[in-house]
Amino acid sequence: MGSFFHEGLLNLVIRGARALYPSGVVRISETLRSPRGVLLMPSESLGDMLGAFPVIRALRRAFRETRIAVMATPTDSDLLRDTPGLDEVILCYPLNHPSNWRAFHRTVSELRSRGFDTLFSLDHERDRVKSLVGYLSGAKVRVGFRSRASAGLFNIVVDPPARTNYLALRNLALVGAVGIDTNGIDTAWSPSGKELRIAEQLAELRGLRSGGLIAGFEASAEQGRGRPALAERSGVLKDQFGARFVVFREHPPAAYSQEMDLTTADGAVDLACRTIRDVLAILACCDVFLCENTNLLHFAVAMGVPTVAFLPEGMSAVLVPPESRRVSIVRGNGIGNEDLLNIIARLAPPGVERRGSGKAGDSQP
Repeated sequence: MGSFFHEGLLNLVIRGARALYPSGVVRISETLRSPRGVLLMPSESLGDMLGAFPVIRALRRAFRETRIAVMATPTDSDLLRDTPGLDEVILCYPLNHPSNWRAFHRTVSELRSRGFDTLFSLDHERDRVKSLVGYLSGAKVRVGFRSRASAGLFNIVVDPPARTNYLALRNLALVGAVGIDTNGIDTAWSPSGKELRIAEQLAELRGLRSGGLIAGFEASAEQGRGRPALAERSGVLKDQFGARFVVFREHPPAAYSQEMDLTTADGAVDLACRTIRDVLAILACCDVFLCENTNLLHFAVAMGVPTVAFLPEGMSAVLVPPESRRVSIVRGNGIGNEDLLNIIARLAPPGVERRGSGKAGDSQP
C-alpha cells in the first residue's frame, strides 16, 4: 500500500513541478559552450561512483573555468577528496522521497542556492526521485539517459548505450553525446602516491611481503556465507603460491590479513583501514584479488589489480568489466582448483611462481 501511495504522490509532485517550474525556452547550445556551473548526479553506490571520475576529467578539459560539483554520500565524499578538476562535493545523498517534504525541500533548496546552469544525471538505475531533484535543481540544461524516469524532466535525452556496455564507460557516452570531447579519457583510478606508500609500508611491516603472493579476498559480512569456498581457495593458494592474505569486508573501512584460517577473525592482523581510501590503497598492493560481488571489483579493475571475479550467471553485463589480461570472469558455479591455479599463474606478477609440480585437485571451491 505504501509503495502505491509513494508512487502516486511522486507522480503528483512531478506534475506540479513541471507546472510551477516550466523549462521554457533554453539556449542549450550557448549554455553548453560556456556553462557557469556543472552539477553531476551519479548513482549512490560506491562502485558506481567510479564512473564519475572520467566525466570530471572530460569536463575539466573542456571547461577550464567552470565550477564542477558532484552529489555524494559521506563515504563517497572521502573518495572524491582532492580529485583533480573537482571544485565541490555536495552531501545530498541518500535522497529523500517527496513524502518526507521537509527533507526533500531542504535538498532542493540547497541545490538551487548553488546556481548551477547545467546538470548531468549519471545514474543508470532509472531513479524517478533523482530525476525530479535534477529538474528542480535550477539547472536550465539537464542531460540524462532516456528512460521512463526521465520523461519530461531532462531537456537533452540521450539514448543509453547497449546494455553490454560496462558502467564505467556509459557516462562518457552521455557527455560525449552533447559534443564534449572524451577522446583519451580513460576509467583508470588510483589512490594518491602518499596513500600507496603508506599501504606498501604497512604490508611490509605486517610481513605480507615475506611470502610469495599477496592475495586479496572480498568476504561476505553475512554470517557463514561464502566461508567454505573462501577457506578452500585460501588453502590452495597458500600451498601452491606461498600466499599471504588480505580480507576485505563488504562494508569498508574493514580489512585485515590472516596467515591460515580465513573463516574467522581469530589472530587477524589489523591493517588500520580508517577510510575507504585506506582500503583501496591496501587493495592496490595486492598481487591478485578474488571477489564474489562488485563492491570493490570496479576499483580493482580501475587500479589494474589482477582480478578473478566469481559472478552469478545472470548478472547484468553493465556491472561486469570486460575480460582482459588482468581480469578473469568466472560465471555460474565456479571452477575447479586446478583451473583457478592456472588463472592465478597467468595473472600473477613476474617472479611469483607456482610451487612444485603436484596437482591441487579438481574439487569445486
